[in-house]
Order: sequence, then C-alpha cells, then structure tokens
Amino acid sequence: MNKFIATYQGHLGKAACIAALASVHPVSAVELPTLPDNFHVVYRLSPSTPAPKAEVDLLLGLAGLPSPQGLGQTVGVTATVSRIFGKEQFVVNPLRPTNFFSLDQSNRAMSFSRDLKRYEGDFEPVLPDEDEAEQIAKEYLTENELMPELRQEEAMVTAAVQTVAGARPAVKGRAPGKDDQPVAFDKLKVLTFTRKINGLPVVGPGSKIVVTLGDGGDVEGLIHRWRSFTPPVTTAAKSARSSTKATTRLPETITPQAALTGMKARLATQFPNKSDAQREAMIQDMDLAYYDSNVGAIQPVYVFRLDLGSNIAGPSPTTGPREDYVTFAPYLKVAPEAIYVFGDLPNSPAPRAQTQPN
Repeated sequence: MNKFIATYQGHLGKAACIAALASVHPVSAVELPTLPDNFHVVYRLSPSTPAPKAEVDLLLGLAGLPSPQGLGQTVGVTATVSRIFGKEQFVVNPLRPTNFFSLDQSNRAMSFSRDLKRYEGDFEPVLPDEDEAEQIAKEYLTENELMPELRQEEAMVTAAVQTVAGARPAVKGRAPGKDDQPVAFDKLKVLTFTRKINGLPVVGPGSKIVVTLGDGGDVEGLIHRWRSFTPPVTTAAKSARSSTKATTRLPETITPQAALTGMKARLATQFPNKSDAQREAMIQDMDLAYYDSNVGAIQPVYVFRLDLGSNIAGPSPTTGPREDYVTFAPYLKVAPEAIYVFGDLPNSPAPRAQTQPN
C-alpha cells in the first residue's frame, strides 16, 4: 500500500511506534520505496489556449457574476470590478467580497466563490452526506464541461471531504445545564479531487479540483487546476561510444538511498545543533508520487513527510507538538522543471508545503 496515502489511523499507529522508540533513543523507521517500471516517464502538459469570451461569460455565470462591461461599471444591479494581472483575470463584487472569479489564461487555472452572505449568522444549511456530495459535484463538473477526460493510466480520486464549521449562540433554556454553550454545526462541505497516474498520487499545484457545496447541495465555490497531458515519448540519444548508431538511453535517476541521504544532508544544514539520530527521526515517511507544476510537466518525485515541530520545540523528537511538513525531491537528475525542496532557502523559514492528497 502507498504509505503517503495511507489512512489517518495508520499514520497514528506509526507515529505512536516512532514516539515509543524515540523516548529511549531517536530512530528512523523510514523504508525505502520500491521503484515501479517506467517511473522515469515525464508527462508533458498539453498547451493551454486562452478561453474565448463566451466561455468566460459562462464561468462568470456559474460564479453568480455578470460579465464586466468595463472597470467598475454597473451591470444590472451589481457593480463588478475587473482587473488583469499578466494573463490572469480577476473579477470581484465589491459589495460582497466573498463573490469573486479568477481565471489564469496561461494555464486555465480557475476559481470562484459565490455570494456567501446567507451563510452568515446562525443560518444552518441542509448539507448532503458524503456520497451525495460526491455525486452532486461530479454531475456539476460534467454538466458544465469541467470534468477531466481521463487517459488509461490516470484516475480521478476523492482525496478529502471536509466541512467548514459554524456556531450558533446558545439560547437560554435550550438545554438544561448547557445554556452557555454554543451549538456547532457545518456550514459548507468541501470536496477535493486529485489525480493518480499508474496508481501513484499526483501532488503539487496542479491536478486539483475543489468543489464547495452548501445548502441543498448548491455549488458555492470551485477551484479547477487540471490539465490534460500528452502521451509520454521515450527519447533516443546517440551512444557516447558510437557516432553512427543511435541507441535508446533512459534518463539518469536518483536512487532512493541517494535521495534519503540528500534529505539528511539538508536537515543537517538546517538543524546543525541536533544529533544525527534526532535529525534522522525527523523523517517520518518516504514515498513516491508525481509532481504537477501546472506549468509544463508532471514529473516523478520522492515525497518526504517530516516532523519539524517536535524537533524545533525541544531537545528530542518527543518534546513539543508535532508539526508535519511534506516536501518533495526530484527523481530525475535532470528534471524538466525545478521544484522546491526543503532547505532550498537557507536561513529562511520554510514555507508550508502542500499536503494533498491526505
């Protein structure tokens, strides 16, 4: 089973084992991943063409915004403000800040949120259950031609179903002995869909669709960063020993052991006051995935799950709260695109890495 997408209970069990061992002596329980065939393949993202005005107007309609006729011009009863940042168009309803639309014409990354004013206060919506929510979201994507067309080697999976919580103030006499306790309930349901290629998760900015559902299953928001890719091509290179005959040569790769050694070296640079055993215990998991930059390629990478919080807070990996951090390292020696790896910015706090899929 892929450890990176293991169940939360499984991670808790592993964390408990690591903590128990580290209380005696910090140890690393990292297992080197097994490399599948053709893991070296790079999937090139299909070129994006600018969305025509008719399509933009349709997307604006889904966001509950009229098509802007000019900067700040009143259209119907709503005044929308449109801005262009490079190739990104941003439209917002200044009277309702939650009501916006964004489209990047360079890669078709799109997001919107409808007016959420009705969810303010103690309004308690009727939300669909998880199965209904997934069905509603997929039907919505299909009806609006936003559902990805999948190739044989890929799949779209439901990575997470989360809720946005709200609270209703307590009412005197509502419940005996609980008059001063607010009543919590769910305001919105958020579904995250991600991609798998050859059974491995795809991480990074791309290959994500996030659908926000509200009262009665209404779609209140959407993030769509999913591009198709072209069939992989195996390149042929001339052998260094022969100038007349071309031979197929696979790209040079980084072995799991070399990648693990490299991550330990980065930790040694970032935490010079820790012992080797303590730094090694920071590495909780190592696995394989593909990284979608949403720019030009989907490439194979190593995934490391680090526990930074407990090591920063105290002298041993069992002191202080846990702070899981996920970072990536390239598998190809000559990567098609640069990716951020923990420690790339010495003497600066590392930014929060994305952790999808959960």
